[in-house]
Amino acid sequence: MPAGRPTKLTPELIKKAETYLDTCVDTPVFNNSGSLAYTKVNLPKLVGLAIYLDIDDETVTLWAKGTTELHKKFSAVVKKIITEQHNRLLDNALGGTYNARFAGMIAAKHGYAEKVQTEHSGSISLTDLFGKAKEE
Repeated sequence: MPAGRPTKLTPELIKKAETYLDTCVDTPVFNNSGSLAYTKVNLPKLVGLAIYLDIDDETVTLWAKGTTELHKKFSAVVKKIITEQHNRLLDNALGGTYNARFAGMIAAKHGYAEKVQTEHSGSISLTDLFGKAKEE
């Protein structure tokens, strides 16, 4: 029997974790004239899952990496949350619903990065480069 306190990871907790995505719904907020004022965003997040389950966010990461059957089921829930977050970020940032700057910061966690490509045409030799350096 392993030392330490017993785990909170149970089949019931995994079922509760599976319902977390259902709570992550964006809510449109309208002004007095009936126009959309803003969208209250409730993006699925691993830290949100931790709060929902009343566990530490590091525990979410540890459980997702575990090797038991329960850990594998929990890991599948975590993967669904990450995939849903990725999808909603893309759709809503591109559609203008989410603030592009903040969506871009979160998207970096999904492997996206802003980059600028610069093309250079022409040539320069090392002899030319060293010659200019000597002149200075």
